[in-house]
Amino acid sequence: MIEVSQLRRVNLNRLPVLWELLRCRNVSVAATNLGLTQSTVSAALKDLRDQFEDELLVASGRELVLTDRAQELVPRLRATLELVGALMFDQPYNPSEDRGTFRIATADYVSALLLPEVAHDLAAQAPHAMVQVLHPSIQVAKDLKLGIVDLIIGPEQMIDWIGARTQEQFYCLETCFVDSLIGICPHGEAGHLTDLNSYLKRPHAAIHIHRELPASLEYDILLSQQIHQHNRFLVPSFALLPMLVEQAGLISVIPKSIAQQFAPRYRFEMFEPPVPFPPLTLKLLWARARQNDVRLRWFLDRIADAFRRLQAKL
Repeated sequence: MIEVSQLRRVNLNRLPVLWELLRCRNVSVAATNLGLTQSTVSAALKDLRDQFEDELLVASGRELVLTDRAQELVPRLRATLELVGALMFDQPYNPSEDRGTFRIATADYVSALLLPEVAHDLAAQAPHAMVQVLHPSIQVAKDLKLGIVDLIIGPEQMIDWIGARTQEQFYCLETCFVDSLIGICPHGEAGHLTDLNSYLKRPHAAIHIHRELPASLEYDILLSQQIHQHNRFLVPSFALLPMLVEQAGLISVIPKSIAQQFAPRYRFEMFEPPVPFPPLTLKLLWARARQNDVRLRWFLDRIADAFRRLQAKL
């Protein structure tokens, strides 16, 4: 057991600062979250580097990234701060007093569906809390383990895309929503797209969320069937697809639920693609190490409730 005299020589006030720095990977953002000046946080980072004899955060291009030592510290630091919090503030989680941020990594399609639905619960139960939506990247599974991201929402195939399949023991996984993929095209043209050859030759607008990830679920399915379509545009946002269909005369494949949301705003026609696309199953993914985190559990329940209501509307 560590000697108390050793702890007295350590500035434990630096630990919350270290947590924010490792979580945000940005000195100015950490300072804002902590209510401190940027110079104070910079000075704390210098002291922390001396204390741990490691750089902790190093520049990589325009970003700061965690060193190997810092990545090792994250789960232990989280556990330490949670224990200290429980020791000093032994009270149940009260969402009405939560002024923190919940971070979700997902595609804009999921955000467009989910956020209006979950907004009602947040307004009623956690009016001061904020939800931040992040674009998923190849390192999003690592961000989940580090606590930088609270929750990932994406298709079942996402588990393989982000490399979580080989480390499933570190994650919890839950089905939250089942959708279908539907074709959209300019009005009056659906009848010409029932033939597979005509469909594949017609210029498409398709999704490619991030350059480091596989293009999309649509692409994976076409590839598995050794089918190649004529993609004219690959875009990172589902919101661009109906606009390109209407204004550029292209065709596209999008989730049916979001096609129904876009229908009043854009002129397009829905049709069944001649490619047999299986149902789109969305999954919730979170860190197993946070199973007992009552704040995260509360938020997960709100997300699950919102998806149940959305499912009932289909």
